Amino acid sequence: MILLKDVMKIFKQKNKIIYACNDINLEIKSNQIFGFIGPNGAGKTTALRLISTLMAPTKGRIEVNGLDTVKEKDAIRAQIGFLSSDMTLPPNYTPRELFLFFGKLNNLKNEVLSKRISEITEQLNLSQYVDVLTQKLSTGNKQKTLIAISIIHNPKIVIFDEPTNALDLSAAQSVLKIIKQMRDNGKTIILSTHNLSVAEKICDNVAFINKGKIVEMSDVQNLKKKYDKSLEDIYLDII
Repeated sequence: MILLKDVMKIFKQKNKIIYACNDINLEIKSNQIFGFIGPNGAGKTTALRLISTLMAPTKGRIEVNGLDTVKEKDAIRAQIGFLSSDMTLPPNYTPRELFLFFGKLNNLKNEVLSKRISEITEQLNLSQYVDVLTQKLSTGNKQKTLIAISIIHNPKIVIFDEPTNALDLSAAQSVLKIIKQMRDNGKTIILSTHNLSVAEKICDNVAFINKGKIVEMSDVQNLKKKYDKSLEDIYLDII
């Protein structure tokens, strides 16, 4: 379970103060797909970075499975896989070489790592591409490789920042299927998106965020019943 209590993140730019996250309170239960929905600059990425310990809150407290994100960073990072929207692959390495590197970085033993690579490549349909240079991979297979890197250590919690950004329809559907499979296998998935179609297809719960504040949050089906509208129409009404 992930808890955010009275969380604020403030940035100072020259004479301007920016409230990237402003008094956020929420609870993300285990074994679900939770989505942060909002326009660019709404605070989605900041929220993900706070949860993943890449940033510390200016005010408030964040707990990941009972651990404090400021005081217990290392223990939390062992439980989290994070795929940022700007993460790229070095062109002259194969997926296997990258999996080995990041697996050892996460202190996986050789036998465990070898088994994990086999499992992941089969799960993501990457087996035939695992020894191909990343520069020769399709956009979809590059994204699958990035996903594999983020979960090589088999984390309990996986965080995705705009996971289908810049993907064509086929590649995007493949990635969404993988995310659902991870949820079904007991992982907690947290993602940010401004794509309402993506959120409606895969999220169990969502939080609409704008200008650093959560303006609506609930189970997706309950939200649709409450407003008697699609998520896209709800978004246009409240954002």
